[in-house]
Amino acid sequence: MRTYLIDDESNEIIVDLTRTKIHDYNLVEFDYQTIEDNKQTNKETIWVKKVSGQYFVSTDQKKWAKIPRQDLPSRMINVNTTYNIFRGYKPSGLGGADEGELLTKMPGKIVKIIAEVGQEVKKR
Repeated sequence: MRTYLIDDESNEIIVDLTRTKIHDYNLVEFDYQTIEDNKQTNKETIWVKKVSGQYFVSTDQKKWAKIPRQDLPSRMINVNTTYNIFRGYKPSGLGGADEGELLTKMPGKIVKIIAEVGQEVKKR
């Protein structure tokens, strides 16, 4: 699932979660990659472990670092930056569109143009 992390200055990090494996109720493995300019920039596997109500993260299952508890599902704090989290989509108002406007790249083709016989049709 694609996740967009956007800070207050509109800086954006795109993360694709590619695999989740639950080893037991206290240990979960995640494969993810970051995307920049439609190219994969980082691919990594991390493990998250819960011990006594605290969460720890590791990239090798040998060294574990405590991670801060994230109580708000729509915001994340990393060091001194707060990110808004958007799972699966990015609101159109954050991507250069006006508020309430929907902009998206949608594949498709024109199958019918409604015009009367003799009417001039122009390509735009």
